[in-house]
Amino acid sequence: RKSTSRPYHIRPQQRYFEFYCISHIIDGDGFFWEPPDKEIMMTPGLAAVVTPGQIHCYGAYKNFYCEDTICFVGPLADALFRNGLLKSGVLEIGRARRLLPIIELAEDPSISAQLNANLELQKLIFQLYEENLQRHNLERYPQLPLLLQEIKSNFHKWWTVDEMAEFCSLSSAQFRRVFVEHTGLMPKNYVDRIKTHNAIRLLTNTDDPIEYIARRLGYTDPFHFSKRFKQITGVSPSLCREQFRRSNGELWHSEETDLMPPVPSQSR
Repeated sequence: RKSTSRPYHIRPQQRYFEFYCISHIIDGDGFFWEPPDKEIMMTPGLAAVVTPGQIHCYGAYKNFYCEDTICFVGPLADALFRNGLLKSGVLEIGRARRLLPIIELAEDPSISAQLNANLELQKLIFQLYEENLQRHNLERYPQLPLLLQEIKSNFHKWWTVDEMAEFCSLSSAQFRRVFVEHTGLMPKNYVDRIKTHNAIRLLTNTDDPIEYIARRLGYTDPFHFSKRFKQITGVSPSLCREQFRRSNGELWHSEETDLMPPVPSQSR
């Protein structure tokens, strides 16, 4: 925690670690270097991530380098590395000292604290991956969040992949890749989910007939709507309404069109 180093008169030698390392710069300035000639200036709010065996160099640049650091190993970390959630480089982590609570847990030798330190580290790695992926996509594809909002606002519309790709000024193949990276779902599955979320909202907030709800969602065939609804949620629309009212005794209220109350889910 809050370890401080001064600049070297001569750039330190290239090195590698036999463990994973996350170094969060919390004060001062620094640099991060990887071969052959990638160098990034580091300011507070950035973190250097180093994986085992990766040749690198980082530290103070002009003034000093003040860091919170966590080093770790293990099969789970290896699995995260193989799947791209951990990789060497610099990422945004913010000015809050997000490593500090994990460091404090790790300093406690009790089994409970050690388990919680590991769980919190896993959670942070997932959060940082998601945050930086979202930021990357928003910077490169600014139309994507506008498309998602358009899909949520016009939940009655049936979008084709070509229409969505054209909205974002991307080819269909590139759009599919970017969309899955950003949402974790294929485009058509995302549209299906939005329609289902709104179906649940209408089923639990209104007494509208199921045929009417199907039409509001853009289905011309109520049977198709019921079949698709059951494939996604695991229950029919009528049973969803019945179970909800029997268990809660009142209507579910939400202003959000992309939220759904708890119902059984089923993988597609």
